[in-house]
Amino acid sequence: MMTLDEAIKNCEEIAEVCEYEASKYDMSNPYKSRVACQNVMCAEKHRQLAEWLKELKRLKEQEPCEDAVSRSSLLNKLDDCYKEKIKIAPDNMAEGFMQVEKLIKQEPSVTPTQKWIPVSERLPENVRPVIVTWKNNDPKSYYQYIVGKHFTGTACYKNGKWYWYSSKTEDMLAEYGRYDSEEFDEAIECIAWLPLPKPYKESEDKE
Repeated sequence: MMTLDEAIKNCEEIAEVCEYEASKYDMSNPYKSRVACQNVMCAEKHRQLAEWLKELKRLKEQEPCEDAVSRSSLLNKLDDCYKEKIKIAPDNMAEGFMQVEKLIKQEPSVTPTQKWIPVSERLPENVRPVIVTWKNNDPKSYYQYIVGKHFTGTACYKNGKWYWYSSKTEDMLAEYGRYDSEEFDEAIECIAWLPLPKPYKESEDKE
């Protein structure tokens, strides 16, 4: 299974091949002209697909909103205000805006819930550290009790292989493209992954 970057590169390479093939045909020959047009159409479709994949990658890499509030909860509070005769009247808009601002500030932040992504559905980008759910399908005899049990850990993926993650793993993969001592054993099966959360900031305690 290809990563998103590999899929983009593959589409662009196919488009280049199709464009090159189209350029070789004599357009004055009806048959060759038709073949050339088919290659041009193939190139255009793969260029478009590459652009869509790039847009998908951009959306995936966007930071989630960390200060969203529940819209339904806020609307319910506004409704309660009206029931309690706290009107937001046109002749007192400043007071009305202050009331709305107060309501919004009272609402707790809603952090988007991240969901596990099955590896059969999608793989992370190369050497990107992620949280993984894994299991050992063939442990040593003295570890038979863990057969099939699910565990979590931090790992990264590169060129069809999973590695236990550390800064050294990242360096080794970047320099040599492999790190045998941290590669998953054949018995280890990665089931799903989850992006790492953003690092903790001391300022969060003061909010």
